Amino acid sequence: MPSLRLLIAAAALAAAALMPSSASALPPHIIYEAEYRIDIHVTGSWSISRAVTQGNKGAFEGEMNFSFDTTLTDVVFRNGRLLNTQAMDRAEPPTVTGTGVSEEVRWDPEHNREYTVDGTCDARGFPDTSAYSLLKRRDGQSPDSPNEILEFRLIDSLPAGWVCTVGNEFAAGWNLAFNDHSFPNAGLDTVLTLTKEELSMGKIVAFARATPSQRSPGWCPYRDTWTRQCEFDWSARLEFTKVRDWQYGIEQLPPGMHDPREAGPVPGGAAPGAGSAGMPRTTPSGGGDRPATGTGTAAPSFGTGGVRLRGRELRFVAGCQTGCKGVAVITRPRSRRPLARVRFAVPAGRPREVRVRLPAKARRALARTRRAKVKLTLTPVRGGKAVSKTLALRP
Repeated sequence: MPSLRLLIAAAALAAAALMPSSASALPPHIIYEAEYRIDIHVTGSWSISRAVTQGNKGAFEGEMNFSFDTTLTDVVFRNGRLLNTQAMDRAEPPTVTGTGVSEEVRWDPEHNREYTVDGTCDARGFPDTSAYSLLKRRDGQSPDSPNEILEFRLIDSLPAGWVCTVGNEFAAGWNLAFNDHSFPNAGLDTVLTLTKEELSMGKIVAFARATPSQRSPGWCPYRDTWTRQCEFDWSARLEFTKVRDWQYGIEQLPPGMHDPREAGPVPGGAAPGAGSAGMPRTTPSGGGDRPATGTGTAAPSFGTGGVRLRGRELRFVAGCQTGCKGVAVITRPRSRRPLARVRFAVPAGRPREVRVRLPAKARRALARTRRAKVKLTLTPVRGGKAVSKTLALRP
């Protein structure tokens, strides 16, 4: 695992009544989600010296510096755990600078002797337009662990080398992201371990460097039998910036607490439907909350506003007379493949806005056809019949 130094740059500020001090401090019925943008900056160096003394003879010496920047977006953590199966974004082309010298041994048939021709070399990157960066949650982590282990592929392809005026066949060129190891131990992979507390903060800055299997002397690009000297190393800076966060479940009562509006036995032997002092509860004549007529959870219903697309979210209104929970599944018409899925909770007696965060692929699909309709399927988690409805997508 790379050696890491975590620097907490700034903590997110929030009201104490609504925002927990850390993800690990949440009551079990609260869901806290935080969306981060991760800006990655990588710098490295490579130098090599080669001398071919048999067959086509020649030599080469070169050094280069390389750097690249990439950004991972739509990275969401739920209660300190990475919610995405993986996050992947296209990487920016690298910057490569450096020089070198080369020589080629040639044969002079007129004088029957060898002679040497010198050349100059320039370091270059050969951008891979399909190169990407990747973040994945390490498999097999214990749900009780206070830490979250994240595996990064900083870039999957970084071809670089030297182009010389003489003796190009002796110059070096290599995909610097390749070292004969698989993810997460390839040439430009790294692993970070963050705590739940850190994953509720506004900004986190982490530093990583190459492991022994990713740098010299353990490994060096293009090293072969003709290599006289080879050095390779890199380091990375990863900055997590919280874009926004959500909290669900604050309208629910913690386990063991009784809602006096519900029928049924209450602590202290009060009559069903009575308040905490045993007095009957009344309902204003103008409407509002009404006593529950059973112990189950009412089926959800939809508001009349349709579905709105707001940035990265679909928003719609759902409500239950006595309160309910459920799951919203967003699909395209005549398609069973879900675009997004979100759990929700609706307080008794009033509708609430449900926000469904869409992945990038789903947003692109909806952007191509703004007049699409969206099928919502709401399923009460405590039993009850699922309710589905197709609503128009509104701008």
